[in-house]
Amino acid sequence: MSKDQPPHTCESNAAGASVLLVIDTAALLAGESEPTCCYALCTGMDSLLIRNDGQLHLNALPGEQVRVRWSPTSVRGEQTVLLNVQLAGDDVLANLTMQTNPAAIVRVPQMGEPAELEAQPAHDAFWQLDVAAEGSVELTLQAIVTDRDAAIAGTFEWPLSIVVS
Repeated sequence: MSKDQPPHTCESNAAGASVLLVIDTAALLAGESEPTCCYALCTGMDSLLIRNDGQLHLNALPGEQVRVRWSPTSVRGEQTVLLNVQLAGDDVLANLTMQTNPAAIVRVPQMGEPAELEAQPAHDAFWQLDVAAEGSVELTLQAIVTDRDAAIAGTFEWPLSIVVS
């Protein structure tokens, strides 16, 4: 990481930057502030630093891509989050598209032999953006929280500011 970058800056690699938004569904449903219920983790951090202040710093170059995945904090799968992302402008990040891969494969450790990994199918979905330039841009995150029966438990919206440097 460059010395002039904040310590919470996410570094990119040849594929770009990967961001994971962990959404605290219990806190959202309890009425907590939306930005503080969304924790951002991303690739390239030299230590695990989680932000939940509505701002994310990315160290990425024009031409690279940013992939944004999300996950609820539901331990037993009691809630699911459907996430929509809206981009305020396309001068810093552009070409916002939803990407899906229904044939993704994950490697899962086996109970008896944890070093033995078994390939299992999984559905992968993420929002992808192209880095157009350095600067900052506002995203609007819209989340629908559903329960196990797919009944809507709540809808939420909050801003996420991304600074690309």
